[in-house]
Amino acid sequence: MKKNIIIIVLIAVSFFLGASLAYIFLQRGENNDSLPQESQLFSLRKSQIDTFKIDLDNYRSVLSRYDIDKELIICNQFVYLYSIFPVVEYNILNRRDNQKIISSIIDTVLVVLPSIGKEYLSDNYRTLLLSLTKNTTSDNIKLCYLYFVENSLMNNYLSYVYQNSISLSHAELLNIASKNVIKLGETYRSQLIFSIKDISGNKDLIEITDDTLAKQVVWDGTTYVERPTSTGKIHHDFLLFFSGFYGNRGWETSVDYEVK
Repeated sequence: MKKNIIIIVLIAVSFFLGASLAYIFLQRGENNDSLPQESQLFSLRKSQIDTFKIDLDNYRSVLSRYDIDKELIICNQFVYLYSIFPVVEYNILNRRDNQKIISSIIDTVLVVLPSIGKEYLSDNYRTLLLSLTKNTTSDNIKLCYLYFVENSLMNNYLSYVYQNSISLSHAELLNIASKNVIKLGETYRSQLIFSIKDISGNKDLIEITDDTLAKQVVWDGTTYVERPTSTGKIHHDFLLFFSGFYGNRGWETSVDYEVK
């Protein structure tokens, strides 16, 4: 339910900004007087896009760190798009040719849309982007279309990440022990497996101790190894951190075995 609400809010924000910007530009064409809310609206749009670009870059670093190739490819495509949109805006404002840049943007958009499950929007985006190269389209309308494409693509990507990102999807940290009972002097081993992607290489595993403190766990790949020095029941509570687009998340698991 919470997921659906967030997605609905994102869509509403995107369409609100697009509709509002369209209204402003149409008003500009009819009336040269500045609208009182114009600066606030453009400030809101810029803040939203700037925050998205920062989060996007941080998310790319996380994906690179853990070799998540498919998501990294998609993320890099969006990094490219949002690095080049300001160039298109500058060219429109300064009456410069955008033909070559728009062609590159369209190629990228048509590649990335199927990756995020939005291939059916290809013709819509192509039409809007092509209008940015036509002399018959006014500069105000071109900016309106550009800003709408920016916000719409951002919304579609965030919806995709929220539903499909390994750091945000339903997942479990699984503990698979070779033995539940060992003899004193033996070594306990178990595999800690992340149910969507193997966590090999992710060292951000901590143990929550009885006094609610946390300490870093040293482990080998996906294998937790311990050589107990006394008999009795052994219990550990572990928490694995993984950084996602919306911040860090943690998955819990426990290790329980007996030493005789």
